[in-house]
Amino acid sequence: MGLAPAIAAAEVTPQFAVTGRVVAASNPFLLQDGVSAVLVEATARPSLTMGSDGSELAVNGILIGRQYTRSYGGFVLGSATATGVLRQSERLSLSALASFNRDLAADTITDSIGSPLDPRSIRNVVRGRATATWRPSAFDTLTPQIEYEKVNFQDAPLLETVATRSASLAYSRRVDERTSLGIRGNFQDNRIGTAESAITLAAFVTGDRQLSPIWRLSGAVGAERIEQRGALPPGVQRLRTNFSGSGRLCANGPQLTGCLDLAIASEASVLGGLQRRYTIGATAGYDIREAVRLAVAFDYSKAGSGQQSIAPSLGGASARVQLDWRASRLALVTAEIEYRRREVGAGFSTDGVFAGVGLRWGTR
Repeated sequence: MGLAPAIAAAEVTPQFAVTGRVVAASNPFLLQDGVSAVLVEATARPSLTMGSDGSELAVNGILIGRQYTRSYGGFVLGSATATGVLRQSERLSLSALASFNRDLAADTITDSIGSPLDPRSIRNVVRGRATATWRPSAFDTLTPQIEYEKVNFQDAPLLETVATRSASLAYSRRVDERTSLGIRGNFQDNRIGTAESAITLAAFVTGDRQLSPIWRLSGAVGAERIEQRGALPPGVQRLRTNFSGSGRLCANGPQLTGCLDLAIASEASVLGGLQRRYTIGATAGYDIREAVRLAVAFDYSKAGSGQQSIAPSLGGASARVQLDWRASRLALVTAEIEYRRREVGAGFSTDGVFAGVGLRWGTR
């Protein structure tokens, strides 16, 4: 009742952009015997946003065609994402997300445990999430959430499919104008292939603090209890309790923006069991002048057995510098240089350097 008028009154904003990019890479797939190559890429980015009275529905797509020289071949990659926010009142809002990503493991070397194992494989990720935010008072917020994620690596028979179902409940209270404290509980069911499963129960104390008009600090500290089910390899613990936590420090200034992220948690491994994964990431953007922006990013990920898996240690790192010049309202010219490294087991690592230019044309 009222839904049809709301849809009819919604403001609709379509957007579309195309991007062309040429990149030279010393070792594009970070292979032990990899050779240099050039990649040419074309990308289409359609999107549609509908909004009314604080509610919004957005659909975004990315379609990428990429061709490498030498014997690396060509690939069709991309993603599709739908997000929605429904504001029932000032106190209650509902949000949902559904997405599909198809990318190269070599491009996501720090995103998941499996990417360093077979960087030439295609990684497919399906995600779904539903969240409710209820504010019973001006000081209290209750946030239940359910989530599903399924990851598989195409043309990589040794890597298992990992499906994760999770549910969480978070409560926070604003104790003053700049500080909130809370607690969060999380249940996670990890399915690895068709034979293995693991249950994770976790509890955290959470905090958020506006340190200054520019700087903000947030984080969570707690513990996770893991139970692995089924037949386990020798040396793998069935029950284990670990420290878990994350932290974020962000700046949001008139010229400078950026974040530093740290996290440690157990994650289901495509080789079986769960691995302890440590991550650190940093991003920063600086407006040199009105039409020119410098962006830098660094990511490092390391996963070890932690007596929860017989998988080898796996790691990845990337560092990127990008310069954007907005030549006109519709045209954006970019120049980029990036370093990537992958690590598998003790003593084995490969790396590569990427440098390229690109042109984006279309609405933002």
